[in-house]
Parts: sequence; structure tokens; C-alpha cells
Amino acid sequence: MSSPEVIAPKAKRQATEPYGTQAATKESNHSLAGSLAWTALANWSSQLITWAVFLIVSRLLSPADFGVVGMAMILIAHLRIVGQCGIPTTVITLRELPEEKIAQLNSVGLAIGVACIALSCALAYPMAIFFRIPRLASVGIVTCLILPAIGIRAVPIGLLQRDMQFRWLSLVDGAATLGRQQPLSY
Repeated sequence: MSSPEVIAPKAKRQATEPYGTQAATKESNHSLAGSLAWTALANWSSQLITWAVFLIVSRLLSPADFGVVGMAMILIAHLRIVGQCGIPTTVITLRELPEEKIAQLNSVGLAIGVACIALSCALAYPMAIFFRIPRLASVGIVTCLILPAIGIRAVPIGLLQRDMQFRWLSLVDGAATLGRQQPLSY
């Protein structure tokens, strides 16, 4: 004969679990699904906006100018990583960080963003010489003017991720995508 545990393991497990555990599990599953949905929505909308701006800019610029913008993106892509410098991860990992330390991290993010602009100014001219395109220096510097905003945004992004506010995070990412694409559309 089979034991009751084999016949109805779920019923036995439900009887031994503390009250409210099933509700918490359903709530966390719902929260996870919602978080994934909002993150997917943010990523897809960001991609759609980026592709739309890409198509518009590619039609408006000559091939040579489009190439200059593409080369300038090499510089900003690397400096964006430096500009955040792990601040969102720090905010997520150190959950008990006091408010004054969070404010200090915000100031550090701004300072790193400004330092990245200085670094872009220092690297833009050698990059223009390397590619033998003098106007690349000015385009590279102008595209890097967004870096202080990326540094300032690092702490709020970390706080939203830490508190699992993925709906707000997706809205912020969408707004940031629009902000990044706006200068390219002129």
C-alpha cells in the first residue's frame, strides 16, 4: 500500500507550512512576474526608440557625418561605464546605508561625471588624430556632455533597484533613453 505522503504530498506540505506562507509565495511570484514585465517593457521600448532615432538620423546625416557620430559613440560608451563606477551596485548591496552616505555617493557620482567630461576632452583630440578626422574631437566632447547626468542618476537607480521598484525604474530608463536620443535627432 502507498503511504499518504505519496498520495497527497502537497496536502501534507500545506498542512505543515505556517499560515500565510502560501500567500507570501503567491505575492512574491506576482511581484517577480510584474518586475520581469516592467523590465521587458522598458528594454523593448528603449530599443524601439533607439532604432527610430537611428533611422531618422541616418536619413538626415550624410554617410561621412553619420560615421563621425558613430566614432564619437565609442568614447561615450566607455565613459558611461566609468561614470557609474559601481554606485548602483553599492547602493543595492549595502542596504543599511545611512542617508548621509547616500547623499555623499550622489555627490561622488556627479564628481565622477564631471571628471569623465574632462577625460573626454583629453581623449577626444587624440582620437580625432588617430582617425584623421579633426571634427571628431568636437563631436566627441559634445556627446559626452550627458555624463554628469549619468553620474547623478546612479544613486536613484540603485535605490529603485534595491527597493524593487521596477515600474518606476522602467519609466526612468524610458525617460533617459529619450534624453539620450534627443541631441542626436537635431
